[in-house]
Amino acid sequence: MVQSQPPQDEGKIQSPSRQDQDEIRWTAKVLGMASDFYVNTEGAGQEASKTTSTVNTGLAVGGSLLGSFTAAGAGILAKSRENDFISWDETRTVALNKKKKTVTVTRTSLVFPIRLYCTDEKYEQVAKFIRQHVDNALVKE
Repeated sequence: MVQSQPPQDEGKIQSPSRQDQDEIRWTAKVLGMASDFYVNTEGAGQEASKTTSTVNTGLAVGGSLLGSFTAAGAGILAKSRENDFISWDETRTVALNKKKKTVTVTRTSLVFPIRLYCTDEKYEQVAKFIRQHVDNALVKE
């Protein structure tokens, strides 16, 4: 009878910092609204907070009820951009702005870039991560 070998990782403690190496997440306020931003080995993205999502929904519904196509359209457009992601494979440029603590990721199609608003504490960490994981030809400083 052949006995199965135990997995090689058995008994080893997995490092909790592994996720930190593959992804960085943070929350920042932009125009008084909080959004979650992240970069990982696949790309960069943003996710609207629940409050921001509620405001966008209210704008779309309120504009419709009041007969304001402009307000309704603005709310619908904002709802459509609440959660966005650009993979590094479809990236044209990554602009790092140390002074403003922002990272702007532009798609190859040049449509709907993502701007990541970093906190003072996260900017250097995010910039370092991007320099390590993104083709240097795409990174502009």
